[in-house]
Amino acid sequence: QFATIPDQQCRHAVDTRPLAVPPFRRLLIGQGTSFIGSMLTQVAVPVQVYALTRSSLYVGFVGLAGLLPIVIFGIYGGAIADAVDRRRLYLWSSLGGWLVTCALLAQTLLHVGSVALILLLVVVQSGMFAVASSARGAIIPRIVELDLVASANTLNFTVSNVGQVIGPLIAGVLVGLNHGFAYAYGIDAVLFTAAL
Repeated sequence: QFATIPDQQCRHAVDTRPLAVPPFRRLLIGQGTSFIGSMLTQVAVPVQVYALTRSSLYVGFVGLAGLLPIVIFGIYGGAIADAVDRRRLYLWSSLGGWLVTCALLAQTLLHVGSVALILLLVVVQSGMFAVASSARGAIIPRIVELDLVASANTLNFTVSNVGQVIGPLIAGVLVGLNHGFAYAYGIDAVLFTAAL
């Protein structure tokens, strides 16, 4: 029955041909898992800051601390990515983001309770994300054939959207638990490790 459907009607389905390319498949799985983990942290940090301060103003500072490095490094990240080996830049910025996640976990487990430290970690993590993003955008065209780039980008976009839904759902459950912030940061660190 499906064999009789004309090719023009099948064009609306998701093209999964890029999944046959092993480097792309590894990239997609790695980015998908790390994206879910980063969403856990993005939900947990403002909730933890609110739990420490009971101040919506400080929660707003979390957003500001995350925005400024993205703007600054977003502007210069492309120039940096053009000047150095993108693979190394992506690896080192990803390692930096992983270390920040581990630091967030450590400050929670040690009950440091310093909002200033959390904001500093958010600034560093956001900067690392912005630098990694400039290198990440150039990876897909290098690992798939030219005719598969659009399909690969669509799959990548789909995985990131799924992560944007799943991550906050999981985080919402975790932060409500006893030691929930540690669980959120810990799962993020584990997923980030798998992605690396």
